[in-house]
Amino acid sequence: MPSAEQLRSRLLKKLSELFQLDQPDLDFGFYRIMHAKAQEVQDFIGTDLLNIVTDAFGDADEARKAELQAAYDNTVREAKEEYGIAEPEKTPKAQKAKAALDAVKDTAGAEADVYDHLYRFFERYYDDGDFISRRYYTRETSGKAAPFAVPYNGEEVKLHWANADQYYIKSAEYFS
Repeated sequence: MPSAEQLRSRLLKKLSELFQLDQPDLDFGFYRIMHAKAQEVQDFIGTDLLNIVTDAFGDADEARKAELQAAYDNTVREAKEEYGIAEPEKTPKAQKAKAALDAVKDTAGAEADVYDHLYRFFERYYDDGDFISRRYYTRETSGKAAPFAVPYNGEEVKLHWANADQYYIKSAEYFS
């Protein structure tokens, strides 16, 4: 599985492609505004977005891991030496410390999952300068309903289409 760093760089590359800031011949309408704000957008993609994700998973830093590991080791040592418990790892206090340590270790994988989900979302709906609506099929499980379910409020006839409530902006042609 790719590391969080690789997934982050893949997402940043996709976002840069999505905003099309590297195309100077697009100098009309929306693109004129985007090029005027290009530095702000690049700053957001390069630093602010990463800071937001890092802050959300801020407890996963190495100092926090080391602190929780030391607390767990200390709890096990206390239970063994001071109280003479045969299996100090099974005490409620040690189990609680171990759960906190495991939760912090798992956040590194969760950060990688965030980058992967964001990348797959933009990869799925954005292709060659166009936002497109692609259907996907998956089976319904007990924990997740089937996608693209038609909303039903008891009407006898309900007309529904796959890209309802989606808007289309043609941007594939560069009008150069």
